[in-house]
Amino acid sequence: MIPLPSDASVSIPGRSPGLAAESVEAVVTLPTFKRPQQVLE
Repeated sequence: MIPLPSDASVSIPGRSPGLAAESVEAVVTLPTFKRPQQVLE
């Protein structure tokens, strides 16, 4: 994988090898603090 430029406001803890980062238009994150399973129910 090609390393992405680092930006202090963005962190990338993991990446999908088959996913081209430049093809992604938007990413939505949902913070889960205690019980992530509740979000899926």
